[in-house]
Amino acid sequence: MLSVYTRHYPPCEKKKHERLIGFFAFCIRCGWLTTNPAEKMGRVKADPVPTDYFPPEEFEKILEATKQYRNPDYEEVHNHATRLRILVLLMRWSGLRISDAVTLERTRLVGNNLFLYQAKTGLPVYVPLPPEVAESLRTIPPGAKPNPRYFFWSGNGDARSPPCQDE
Repeated sequence: MLSVYTRHYPPCEKKKHERLIGFFAFCIRCGWLTTNPAEKMGRVKADPVPTDYFPPEEFEKILEATKQYRNPDYEEVHNHATRLRILVLLMRWSGLRISDAVTLERTRLVGNNLFLYQAKTGLPVYVPLPPEVAESLRTIPPGAKPNPRYFFWSGNGDARSPPCQDE
């Protein structure tokens, strides 16, 4: 499989090409150049690489890794491990990206379904969750600074920055 960090990863090359065209367009607007030499270059094609699922054995390893946060002497650490495992299960079964999962509001859980809106059309959809995942969300232990509106996020800080989930 092609690594994201290889030198000629097509999506990166496409972005570099776009920046180059933009830079020369800026030079033209400033009067430093009269033509954009980058426009003569052929367009870089970058087909999106779909994100693949974790095989079951890898997903089990991820769940096992959440147990490393366990410490029977400290309830808060135990809560953090449990919350982390529930977050991983939520992302697995809902398809939510981490920023959307961390900022998920409690009102979105209706029975064993998540009530969401499609990004492209804005239409409401119900995403079914396994009953044990829905129950885990309903009984999730509180974080360091719980917010009754969200499962994981405190409501403080920037929602686009996942580490702020327990601020």
